[in-house]
This record gives sequence, structure tokens and C-alpha cells, in this order.
Amino acid sequence: MSICQGNLRKPLGVITPSDLDGSIPPINWIVKNFLPKESLVILYGEPGTMKTYMAIDLAMCVATGKPWLGLETTQTSVIMIDEESGKNRIIKRMLASMNGHEVSIGQTVPFYVTLPSGVDLGDRHWELIIIDAIQKSGSELVILDALADVMPGADENSVRETQPIFNSLRSIVCKTGVTLVVIHHSNKGGSYRGSTAIKAAVDQMICVKSTKGTKTMNLMIEKARDFDEHSIKAQVVFEHKGDCLEKFYLCPSSASEQVDRANKASKRLSDIQEKVIRFVAKHPNSPTSTIIKGCGEDLQKGSKEYEKIRQVIQVLKKEPHPFLMRTNIGGVRVEAKYSLSVPGMEFAKERAYEIVEEGFDDLDLDE
Repeated sequence: MSICQGNLRKPLGVITPSDLDGSIPPINWIVKNFLPKESLVILYGEPGTMKTYMAIDLAMCVATGKPWLGLETTQTSVIMIDEESGKNRIIKRMLASMNGHEVSIGQTVPFYVTLPSGVDLGDRHWELIIIDAIQKSGSELVILDALADVMPGADENSVRETQPIFNSLRSIVCKTGVTLVVIHHSNKGGSYRGSTAIKAAVDQMICVKSTKGTKTMNLMIEKARDFDEHSIKAQVVFEHKGDCLEKFYLCPSSASEQVDRANKASKRLSDIQEKVIRFVAKHPNSPTSTIIKGCGEDLQKGSKEYEKIRQVIQVLKKEPHPFLMRTNIGGVRVEAKYSLSVPGMEFAKERAYEIVEEGFDDLDLDE
């Protein structure tokens, strides 16, 4: 049904009570419990809070369909409109993100980054260009870096001057169904910079704070129209080769703490412990007996050496060496199976062990 009366040039879409069946539409997610589909989002923080790194990591995970910070993603094409970092810096960061997520050179990944082009959302021509790019690429996630760069000459503190910009951003969301994340800066007081109309205009507002002297960040959802506000802690892992950033990725802070503890523990691992880790890296989801036989020749069940390796497996799955994780549910006469844990995988990569990664479908969680 539509309404088109009087001087209205365009019909208004209308829903009446008789059109409703009583069911509440579910929330569809780009990142489950963090980033809903068809939303206008502000992501803000002080300089140096690594918010652009976080946005690139998020985009790479969504474009490849990998979980982000342990949260399920909906795989889709992603556009990042870069009006701040510049060509050389964004290329370096993209390559480092590819290395961090094991995306090989030449691999097809639907992650499109536009180079600085003087985007001005005060000019409707740019709104149409962005909509056209979204429709042609089939993207459901767009990241814009940064707000100040796409409203040149406008006063962020003025409702009169910010409202047309956010009308344009909202129009992009409504016409394409994308989730549009706009990176913004904070003021001296730590809140977002600019008019209160900014917060009122968006569906979600995320504040990024980093602990000084660490690579830990806290992502605080300060406004969410469709779900409860909450926060997520993450760790940014940087690896350099000489003076160059070789790779980076985000992981949940709890996982990064496990990796740190595992790295310290790895200096004390015995040869047999390393042998077990090497075998499980190559043969994930292996039963205990298979691991034991794979680490020793012609071992008889119950022999001293057999029991020694069994004990090693028990040690490696516990603190302070959480290198293994059980992949099936225990029970009477159910033999335990093991794969590498997050820190175990990091250790294996560091040692350049041969690694076979199994999918969730390979884990015996229903046993």
C-alpha cells in the first residue's frame, strides 16, 4: 500500500496493523551481537587508539567470512572509503592484515578500498557515486574514514551543518541496505567531537579506548537501538620484520593473555611436549591413542612410555600450558580427542610446524 495525495511527489511506504502477523522480525547481523545489518554507526576514539586498524581487521574478517573476535560474521563484500590514511599507508596496513589473516597475494577477497578522492557528502553527486559503488559490488558493509574528511568546510558543532551530512549517510543506508560505519574523532573530554545531533542521527555509537603503553583496546557500545549496550575487550597483535609492519590482527584479550602465557611456557617445553604439539598440528581432532602412537614407535598400551605421553597430553591441555583443547564431549568409554588451542596454534606457527586446520564440521561435538 502507498499514499500519494495532494502535493506529495513521491509515495510514502505504509504499514498498517492489519499487515502485521504478530511475529517480531529478527535482528540480522554483519557481526553477531556487535554490528547489525542496515545500520548507521559511528566509531570514534582519540588519535592512537588503533581504530583504523580495528576497522581494517573487521573488514578483512567480514570479506573472508572468518569470525571476528570470536563472533560470527556474515560473509559479504566490503568497501572502505579512505579519505584520511592515504595510498601508501593503507596499502601497508592492508598487506599486514592479509598476512595476519593468512590471505595470500592474488587471492580473491571482496574487500575494496577507495583512495582519497575528495569525497564531499555536502554534494549529492558523491552520495550517488557511493550508492552506485555499493550496488555494483554487492557490499553490505561500508567503512568511511573519517567523518571530518567528507564534510569539508562544515562545522561539526553546528546542527544546521551536520544534519545534511547525516541525511546523506542515512539515505545511503536506506537505499542500499548496507551497514555504514563512520570513523570519527573524540574531543578533549573523551566524548565524540561535534554536535549532539550526531549521536541522535545514528543507530549505534561505539567508543574505542586503548590502554596507554599496551595494545589492548576496549570497544564500548554507547548507543544501540536494537540490542543491549555492552563492551568487548580486544588485543591488537603486531609483528614486525625489521622496521616494517609485517602482520597484524585482533584477538579477544583473554586469548591474547593465553598466547602470552603460552609463549613464556614454551621456553620450558620438553622434547616430548613439542613432539605432541607437532603431531596434533598436522593431525587435528586426533584421539589420545593416535597421538600417543604418533609420538612413539610400537608403544604398548600401559607401558611406561605410553603412560608418559598420556600424562604429557594432560599437562598440555591445562594451565599454564593450554596448548591443546578437547574437541569432543566426554562420557563413559568415550576416548578424548584433541586439536591445538589458540596459543597452541600460535606456537606451531612460530615453530613453522606443518599445520592442518579442521573446520567446525570435523569436531565431534555431538558425541
